[in-house]
Amino acid sequence: GWAGGGGGGGVGAGGGQQNPYQAYIDAEKKRRKGLRAKKKKLGVELKKLRRKYKKVDREVKGMEQSSTTLIEKSGGKLALKPPTWPPGSANPPPAEVAGGSGPPAAGGNEATPAGGGDTPAEPVEVVIDNNDISNISGVGNWNVVQSGQGAVNGTLMHDGNAEKGKMELTYTVTLPRAGNYNVFFNNMGHPDSATNVPIEIVHADGSTSVLINQRAGGMGWIKMGSFRFTTSAPAKVILRTTNTDGYVLMDAVKFVSP
Repeated sequence: GWAGGGGGGGVGAGGGQQNPYQAYIDAEKKRRKGLRAKKKKLGVELKKLRRKYKKVDREVKGMEQSSTTLIEKSGGKLALKPPTWPPGSANPPPAEVAGGSGPPAAGGNEATPAGGGDTPAEPVEVVIDNNDISNISGVGNWNVVQSGQGAVNGTLMHDGNAEKGKMELTYTVTLPRAGNYNVFFNNMGHPDSATNVPIEIVHADGSTSVLINQRAGGMGWIKMGSFRFTTSAPAKVILRTTNTDGYVLMDAVKFVSP
């Protein structure tokens, strides 16, 4: 009887002993539980992001598909399909002219200021956008895309960063008044744009070539120089892609008299 009782006492003593690793085990269980909860939360957020990505991807693909219908390649020349103009208008509106007296008079004479020769002529601003199909010609398969920021009339063109040296765009306009004009290029400042886009300006005294950094130039109008133009010969701005180191973007050019 004594032996049995002693054994029972031994069991009681052993049962009261605490596992020295229990605190570590409990902490590890708590940590793993927290990780599982975080994983579950991240999984839910990932599913939401995937659904959002798929939605945006569908929108982008639909936009690109609709944009490509604006362009068709014909005989190596760029032919833009005209958009739908306002009812009753068979032709597209002319290049935007602010402050001028409209198209140049017959015979190419310089516009005469209202009120006599002593009255200073109002400044003239002419903007040609990539949508002004009557003022644009080109070579190569340019892409037309929607752009909500910075682009005149909401669209711009790019070369797809391909076929370098085989693509060009020419903007042509007869200015309403002879004289000197500041010539500007509307830049997007996209991080994938080229830093060395060659642009040629054809003016009354010949032609001038400049290089535009479309990546670092920021968003907005970049002045390419001041040149003299006449009403008897059209002004031209020619953009090329030769040896460019990124996407070449083209939206609009602007001529502004001082």
